[in-house]
Amino acid sequence: MLDRIPRRLRFGFSKPATLPDTEGDHVDQHSGVDVVAYAEDCILSGRVVLDEDPLTEMLNEYEEYTLTGVRVERLDGGSPIDIDDVLVGRDELFLVHSSGPLGVIGLRWATAPRYVAVKLGPYRVRGFFHGPPGADPVDAIRRRKAMVPLSEARIEYRLDGQARETRVTTVIMNRHQVDWIQPTEPDREEFPAGPARVAAVPPSLATILTSAVASPMPESAGPTPESGDPTPPAPAAKRRSTGTKPTTATKRPTSGTKRPATRRQKSQATDHS
Repeated sequence: MLDRIPRRLRFGFSKPATLPDTEGDHVDQHSGVDVVAYAEDCILSGRVVLDEDPLTEMLNEYEEYTLTGVRVERLDGGSPIDIDDVLVGRDELFLVHSSGPLGVIGLRWATAPRYVAVKLGPYRVRGFFHGPPGADPVDAIRRRKAMVPLSEARIEYRLDGQARETRVTTVIMNRHQVDWIQPTEPDREEFPAGPARVAAVPPSLATILTSAVASPMPESAGPTPESGDPTPPAPAAKRRSTGTKPTTATKRPTSGTKRPATRRQKSQATDHS
């Protein structure tokens, strides 16, 4: 993502902006909210104008977002870069957290919090996922839209070789960037090692493929089309053994041919003589 940071890009949301809500603590959509976006090689801090309220719904609604007044920090070190604005695609984001409204987790349906550890590229995240009661959190996250919120989150990463940790009330993660997810305990201090890796090819299939490559092809008993004979002879049909001699068909004489005399006819001829 850093290769295009210096460019100035503009993007406008397709839906018309609505009038600001003067009741409550509603955030002015025209002024925007402060956000921190975590990409594969950098962290961006800036402001984004909310077209959807809350932020989680806007991130799921659109595939590109404009950040203004952006400061870029490279994960591999170096001085921060300040730019006016930059267009960011959803597929470039790993995590987002904001000072603005993120949505009320579990407001629309009954949910139960499950503490999970998530590995996303260079980031390690822990927090509560709010899903259906009794459901497996890993399967439930896979059924969600791309951007999924976690509450009481801890974000761990390395900046210029130094370990960093950020704690936020809510972080929104891009589930398409997830390497693995594992339920864990909230009071566990160290980050989990992750689930056991599963081989891409089952051992039985790998053994079969290895044997097929190592074994030479059997030699053909007869000529093949590659040897010059376009029509190799068909193999002789095997006769099924039944334990008895095969019957021989008797040839029936044609008309005009004298049949040989039978034993009875020969006996009658002797008596007459």
